[in-house]
Amino acid sequence: MRAALLVLTALGCGLAGQVKELVVLQRQLASEYHTNAISVNINNAVHLTVTFANSPMGQLPEDEREGAARGVATFVLRHYPHPDTLRTITVAFSSRTRAGPLTITRGGTAYRFAPAELRAAVHAGEKAAADSSAGRR
Repeated sequence: MRAALLVLTALGCGLAGQVKELVVLQRQLASEYHTNAISVNINNAVHLTVTFANSPMGQLPEDEREGAARGVATFVLRHYPHPDTLRTITVAFSSRTRAGPLTITRGGTAYRFAPAELRAAVHAGEKAAADSSAGRR
């Protein structure tokens, strides 16, 4: 019985730490993107999803919306404390309306990114910027 209680306590502490990390990430996203209508979820400790509700980004033309989603995913990769554990980062845009005590959420477009793909793009961009800077000297 005591061993089971210790296991449950350890699991609870681990879960509390993970929740705290997600809350911190949500606050960082809210500050960066100037909205509190952001939810952050993680599934199986490897699939992280960020959903913006009623965001102007959700109304952008497709190519701009995808670019904005890629920017959000890159932000997550840089700010989430365990980026190497993630297999996917999904950024979604939804619309949310309230009708009395009910909240109606309509899913919108979602963009899924592999962290390796994001890292490669960031690295390529940093290399191009360094090459450009070196060429101006």
